[in-house]
Amino acid sequence: MSPQNIKLANFLAANKVSDDNKKIRRLSYRMIPRWWSGGISGACSQCIVAPFDLLETQMIFLRKDMTMVDYVKIAIKKHGFLSLYDGLSAQFLRQLSYTTLRFHLYQVGKRYVDEYNFLHKVCVASISGLVAGIVGIPCELVNTRMHVDRLLKVKYRRNYKNVFDGLHRIWRDEGFRALYTGGLCSFTRATIINIGQNAIAK
Repeated sequence: MSPQNIKLANFLAANKVSDDNKKIRRLSYRMIPRWWSGGISGACSQCIVAPFDLLETQMIFLRKDMTMVDYVKIAIKKHGFLSLYDGLSAQFLRQLSYTTLRFHLYQVGKRYVDEYNFLHKVCVASISGLVAGIVGIPCELVNTRMHVDRLLKVKYRRNYKNVFDGLHRIWRDEGFRALYTGGLCSFTRATIINIGQNAIAK
């Protein structure tokens, strides 16, 4: 076989493998969409990491020379074990909305650009992160307030029943714009995280 024929055969074989890989990726995406699994797995992980998020927020808020174990003991002693899961409903809603949306938007947007072009992927990841941040920021705000609520004096406590009660009362008492307090930082973080998890990782 001539060198030209060998090159042609190798080229055709490489294209066939590439086409097969694309078909497999499309099939796997239909079977287990990444946006769906990302949101569900994120929500499930909150059952484990929620107490650590709460303790981190409280340790920053109080600024006392205490270990994490000391904070856990005090929280359980004063308010019970379930107090470690304050804000869990907000974390669930954030994962099921924000995380799911940013993965889904990235997967959809990637179809309209060259997915092998890094800059194209960065642009898609940035836009999807920003849009998803619009949904996630209010949940983060409620989550943070629920984390520190027990640390405040009784007259300053908000006592949100759940994330929906918190969203409703913030909008009613403080106005819609209050839901996006600290929005610029959150938008920036959402964009960078999405670029790292989607554009760079894949």
